Order: sequence, then C-alpha cells, then structure tokens
Amino acid sequence: MLAAVLTEIARICPYLHGQTGAARSEQHSLAGELYAHWQSATPAAGPHYWRARSWGMLMWQPAYACVLAVHCANRALDLQHFWQTARAGVTQAWALPADAVISETGTPLITQAAHSLLRYHHAHYQQLVQLSRYSAKQAACMTVDCVLSALLLPARHFNWSADQLDEQTHLWLDALQWQQHGQLMQVQLPSGACVPALHRQGCCQHFRLPGEQACSTCPRWPMATRLEKIRLELETT
Repeated sequence: MLAAVLTEIARICPYLHGQTGAARSEQHSLAGELYAHWQSATPAAGPHYWRARSWGMLMWQPAYACVLAVHCANRALDLQHFWQTARAGVTQAWALPADAVISETGTPLITQAAHSLLRYHHAHYQQLVQLSRYSAKQAACMTVDCVLSALLLPARHFNWSADQLDEQTHLWLDALQWQQHGQLMQVQLPSGACVPALHRQGCCQHFRLPGEQACSTCPRWPMATRLEKIRLELETT
C-alpha cells in the first residue's frame, strides 16, 4: 500500500523522493549532522541561522509527505520509522517501512496524520535543543509553514476553491493545535485574480547570510512590503 501512496505523492511533488525501506530505529543523529554542517558551512551566519536551517531541513519532508498522503492518496502515514537522507546539509530523500500506512478507522485522516507529524516534531525538537536553544514557538511556526506550503500543492493540482482551501487549512491547524502559528492568505494580482500564498509566521533566518536579505514571505517585512514582494513573484511564475 505504501508504494501506491508514494506514487501519488510523486505525481504532485516529483522532488519529494520517498521510497519503501526496512524499519529502522528512531533517527537520533540527523539533527546533529545538519547543525554541524551549517555551523561549519556558514560560520558568519551564526546560531540563529544554523538552528532554523537545520530545523527546516528536518521538517519539510515529513510535513509534505503527511499532507500529500492525505490529499493525494487518501491515506495517513505513521512517521515512527521515517528515515531521511542528507547530503551537504540538505535532506533530499526519505524512506518508510511498507506497513507505515495507518489503517486505523474512525478517526479523520488529517487528525491521524497531524498527530503522527506532531510526534515526529517533538522528538526531533528535543534532539535539536540539546545542541542549541531554539524557540519552541519558532519551531512550531516553521513546521506549520511546511504543512501549509505543502497544502498549496494539492490545492493547485485539484483546483480547490478559496473556500475549500480555507476549510482544509483550518482542519490541519486545528488537528495540530497551532491555530496561531501560521495561515494562508489570498493575494490579489493586477489582473484581478486572487492567488493563495503563505502567510508565514516562522523565520528561516536567511537574511543572516552575508549579502542576503529576508525572503519575500518573511514576517519581518511590513505586510505591505511583503504583499508587494509576493505579488511580484506570483506575477513572474
């Protein structure tokens, strides 16, 4: 069954490289490997960047996998044995055992998937904070940002209405119990069309890299500036 889920995920997100593998114990070393890489590779950026970059790498694949499994394959994933591969500080492949598709009935899929993702989040957060103090709120915001970014993919693929996307957004945020940690918004283009975009609450600290500035969606920008930057990006894609 997992193979069928992976096929559906790949249809929507080809760069999310999941595969079936043998069950392994919890991946205790990944947070340390990522943090050590970014500390060595970007010494001038400092610990705020090293923490945020490592956390983003830890969470984007499990978050995307959970969301896309629900909305593209009508299944929830058990992340207990989720194993990621990293190269040069970037997570770029992942594996789960064949029986990692949750078979429990009577509980909404989003609730099952969110609870599995929360367990993964909390376990790996504890690993990261042993290396360097990282705000629990920022970690939650970054995870929510990953979930909502992933949710935009099926919304576009299946041509959801704004109301449909809003409903699914609230279901995920309620299941995660992080309603104040992120949101989506509708951005109006000069053509009059409204396009969904991430109303980001977490900061990836990209601006701390020498010569770089904050991302277009960064909450550090005033909202008017952020909307202008997002609108410009949407117009050119």
